[in-house]
Amino acid sequence: MTLKPEIITGLPAGVKEAGQRVDFKPDKFDLAITTKGYRMWWSRSAPCPCSNNDQTRQPDPTCDLCDGYGELRFLPESGLGNEDAHGNPIEISDDRLSVGIDVLMSGLTRDSQIFERFGAWTFGLAMCTTQAGNELAWRDRLEMRDASINWAQGIDADGAAVIKVGRKLERIRYRALSVNLLRSTTTVFQQPSDFTVNNNGQIVWAASSVPPAGTLLTIHYKVRPLYRIIDWPHTVRDTKVAIKALASDKAAQHRRLPTQCTAKLDFLVDDED
Repeated sequence: MTLKPEIITGLPAGVKEAGQRVDFKPDKFDLAITTKGYRMWWSRSAPCPCSNNDQTRQPDPTCDLCDGYGELRFLPESGLGNEDAHGNPIEISDDRLSVGIDVLMSGLTRDSQIFERFGAWTFGLAMCTTQAGNELAWRDRLEMRDASINWAQGIDADGAAVIKVGRKLERIRYRALSVNLLRSTTTVFQQPSDFTVNNNGQIVWAASSVPPAGTLLTIHYKVRPLYRIIDWPHTVRDTKVAIKALASDKAAQHRRLPTQCTAKLDFLVDDED
């Protein structure tokens, strides 16, 4: 009776590591991501400290740090310079919370329940793939930089001269590119005589058109599609390459593969939450 453990660590005696082998070539995949991928702003997400309470563990709806949302956005890597590891220029958003990356999107799926929402887009899920160095994580945000969709919502006016962007009832949820409709129950506001859209995507009222606090408004406007990662990404998605010069160094044969994850439109993730 053999006392050897039932653990396999290599090939049977007499069998050599030879013959045909199919290796994944990360550089070829990176080329596809760069040439066919979408330009996106990527920002990380972390729980807001306002959720660390002893009673409910829920975010504070009056928190100014997270707008009552319970999550904070921050730059994926601190101390970013002007170039990445390959010498390519790095783009950082104006608010310094996001970095520009290329993302290959596939498998866009349709959700019939979206048709029950007013103004929502008909596509919800997407498989997203980006370069191996971009370690996406659960709840991170990906905002498309060139595409646009329409969004509609209600607003409780607070009497301020600017409708800011945020999650509170008196704010618009996303940065506005343009406005299709802005009205109260009695007044249809016109652009630019009643309001304008500034470079930060906020709605700026004309001095004579500011609605009184408590006025109920509805707005239909164009925004950039914003996705959130809803599964644990394949950040540990690596391979082993066959290089004769490295045959005796198994660690040196290790290669990281592109990161893949499932993302969903931001407002649909909130519906599930």
